[in-house]
Amino acid sequence: MEARARKRHPVLPEPDLTAHQVLAEEKTTPFAVFGKQYAVVTVFLLVVMVLGYGGIINGAGGYSFLFLAENRHYSAGFVFALTAWAGVAAAAYLLNALFSERLERKYTQLVGAILFAGSWYGIYAVHSTPAVVIFFVISKIGAILWLWSMYVYIPANFPTRMRSLGTGWTDGAGHLGAWGGVLLAGRVFTAAAPLGWILLVTIPGALVPALLVAAFGISQRRRALEELAR
Repeated sequence: MEARARKRHPVLPEPDLTAHQVLAEEKTTPFAVFGKQYAVVTVFLLVVMVLGYGGIINGAGGYSFLFLAENRHYSAGFVFALTAWAGVAAAAYLLNALFSERLERKYTQLVGAILFAGSWYGIYAVHSTPAVVIFFVISKIGAILWLWSMYVYIPANFPTRMRSLGTGWTDGAGHLGAWGGVLLAGRVFTAAAPLGWILLVTIPGALVPALLVAAFGISQRRRALEELAR
């Protein structure tokens, strides 16, 4: 019985720190992440987050309820209830955590973006209320998988001495995309709704940043933090 338990829940070996030197600095300058070694990854992640916040997070979140009210003619009460129940989509990340070491994290973002994009094209194509509810919940699952995976993925791109700094620059400054995305999505929603808005939030706002990370991002599975950030 004990052997079977060890097989199902193996104890991880002690980490070997001899091969991964951690540098200590008295103070890291605010622009250290734009130095020669980390400038490319910083700009890369900043672009990804600007696109993602502008599309899959705020560009979609800001107008999805308006879409349901204007184009599917649902009442405010129904939209509120749907939004509340869609919160169960957060449980999808618990499942993702169980398989985090079996699938590269950068592919988790891609899966999330595909689920998000596909579900919004589904919402656009169908008029059945049960189908809309199902697709809407799937879209929330996709958005959560993308965003929460990025929250874990970004810090591992920087060494310990500048991990919070790199995360602040890329994720924090990336919120500029949230500001610009809402404004741009609003213009597109008014001028070319609903299809133009859906194309905006799903292609440059979800699929493009996810494909960038999947194609050019680092692999993080079973690797030490200092090794990832070299």
